[in-house]
Amino acid sequence: MRLFPIIACISFFFQSAFGQEDARHLKLDTRRTLRVDYHSDAWNKDPQKVESSMLLIRDAATGKLVKIEVSETGPNTGLFVGYYQISFGSGENTPTEVTPEVFVAPRELMKKGSLKDIEKLISEEKLLRKPYFLRLEGKSIQAISVYDTKDQAVQAYQDFLVTGMGRPIVDRAAMEAQKQAQLAAEEKKQLDARAKAETERQRLEEEEKNKKLELLRKQAALDAVEKAKRIAQAKSLATEAMKLYEQEKFSEAEENFQKASELDPENQNYNFQYGVTLYRNEKYNPSLVMLKMVKEDVDPTEKHFFMGLDYLKLKDFDSAYREFLDVKSKNDKKLSAAAAFYAGVIDYQKEHYDSAKGLFEFVLDSSSDPKIDQQAEAYIEQVANIQKFQEMQKKKFIVSANLGINYDSNILAMNLANAPSDHAGFRGVYGGSVEYRAVYTPKNEFSGLISISDFYSTDNSFKADPTLQNLDPLVIDIKMPYRWKGQAFGKPYMLGLTPYFEDIHMNADGVGSRESILNSTALAFDQTFVVSDSWFSMVTLEARHDVSLTTPPSDADNLTANKFTLYTTQTLFLDSKKSSGCGIEAGFINNQAIGDNQSYNQVTVAGSYFSPVGTNKLWTNRLGVLNSNYPKHLTGRADNNISFSTGLRSPLTEVLSLNLGANFAHNQSSISNYTYDRWSLTTSLAWLQSF
Repeated sequence: MRLFPIIACISFFFQSAFGQEDARHLKLDTRRTLRVDYHSDAWNKDPQKVESSMLLIRDAATGKLVKIEVSETGPNTGLFVGYYQISFGSGENTPTEVTPEVFVAPRELMKKGSLKDIEKLISEEKLLRKPYFLRLEGKSIQAISVYDTKDQAVQAYQDFLVTGMGRPIVDRAAMEAQKQAQLAAEEKKQLDARAKAETERQRLEEEEKNKKLELLRKQAALDAVEKAKRIAQAKSLATEAMKLYEQEKFSEAEENFQKASELDPENQNYNFQYGVTLYRNEKYNPSLVMLKMVKEDVDPTEKHFFMGLDYLKLKDFDSAYREFLDVKSKNDKKLSAAAAFYAGVIDYQKEHYDSAKGLFEFVLDSSSDPKIDQQAEAYIEQVANIQKFQEMQKKKFIVSANLGINYDSNILAMNLANAPSDHAGFRGVYGGSVEYRAVYTPKNEFSGLISISDFYSTDNSFKADPTLQNLDPLVIDIKMPYRWKGQAFGKPYMLGLTPYFEDIHMNADGVGSRESILNSTALAFDQTFVVSDSWFSMVTLEARHDVSLTTPPSDADNLTANKFTLYTTQTLFLDSKKSSGCGIEAGFINNQAIGDNQSYNQVTVAGSYFSPVGTNKLWTNRLGVLNSNYPKHLTGRADNNISFSTGLRSPLTEVLSLNLGANFAHNQSSISNYTYDRWSLTTSLAWLQSF
């Protein structure tokens, strides 16, 4: 007899094994409005219409579930947004915090099915949680951006954590190193658990084999009458056990099936039914042992199906996958589609998307269960979205451009070691970069990058001023960064090595056009440790050789130098959402110039703070203090500089953002010519696109 009633109640959990976003420590404030967004090309059925659909949010603590209606932001955008005020209670019983889990269910099920149908799919793990990026926007709105993969959520988080000047607060590669270390730790944990379960299973198998041999020996010693009596008792117990099983009284059913198998040890059906009830009572290792011992008179397809379920519960996904593929190959009308579905989910979680898609398509071709069909269709849609994202990742070229305007109250002369010019004016700021990613793997990245930045200065009336334009630097950089991501001392770790060349052009002599005034070659070595989930530690060591191509006023002012820099940035996130945080910076520079007046030691200390503002905006602030000492200066020189900057970044589209910035600096020098105040305002557009 087949035990089909249990198929609808199958439950397994293995999301965390493959790094799905475990957001159980994140909290939503029910007193604040929630904004949810999700990009789905599959939901964008008609490019001429504004579509709508629904997402699900469940409180992990209570299991309560709500639907959130989301609408497309415009025809053919594929971005769906909804607003909601979450409430899982009433009156004094209304909780002020919930732990959110986000699900995307098939659209037809959302329209026609009840919440109970959806809760059942979640409990059966046929509907998996979605990774998301949670943040606070302003003082009243919490925002959740939902994604199909954790990689997409991490990338979105990195795009969010960008300062107004376009520099990531925490390096993306460091975030990936943290992710890989977490996956490695989880994998080791599961391997240890699997080995422990296997050892326990071997012990149980030996015990059950010896017990079965003893029962068979005793049965063989019985006379025909006593044997027939025991067989009849076993049949009666098995019949009662099946009734109990169908009533979902699994503990009582297990006891009766066990007695039946002991009274009639030759009956393989009793052993099989006993093994299935062990599974229903969450005794997965004993269940596997009993099912393995069943050799004859039982449908092998059904036996292997339940063995696959046991392996899933024990988190032995490779073994479960093999069992499910075996069941699929039998073309069983009742079980092959269900087995293919579970195998497809395993492939999906392991990011084997082509294989997962084929298995879900098999489900659609062979299943007669409309609910499984809907889930298979939903997974196929998600696979399509993910594969589209992966195609974007494969793009080798990253091109950026920026255009802005800046007002500078005191333009510095780069050719004179940043001496103040005492000239103010408006400056057009523009530039761009092209990067070619030659290597991009989970552990290694290597690319070549060329970037250009330039200025065009005018006076306060926006008229061209040669005096100002002679101070405009054209900077060309060529870099070849390499990154390795892994672990060091048991912590996520990212190592970077970047050789680069820089060429600065200015019209330093005021005659003709701009010429090259400074060539620099350098090697930067940086490493990032993820000390904890909220603490990223970066240390940079750089050696640089500057060659001045201009004629200095005197030999003592020759800018050609060897420069050594040691710098560290400690980033501390202030909340579990990582939406706000602070940074602590410290650095030391030793500049050994040919000209004694240009040799110096410099110490920098700075602090920064970043926080979300409004919708998708990021506000950053930085306060820095700098001390420069010139030990070889002919008349003696020491500078103290204090600066403050603030910036706001606002994405306009997926590839275009608006940046606003302001800064002020006061430099106090023992040489009066280098004492100055300077402030500036900047607004710019930044464009970034992959090809």
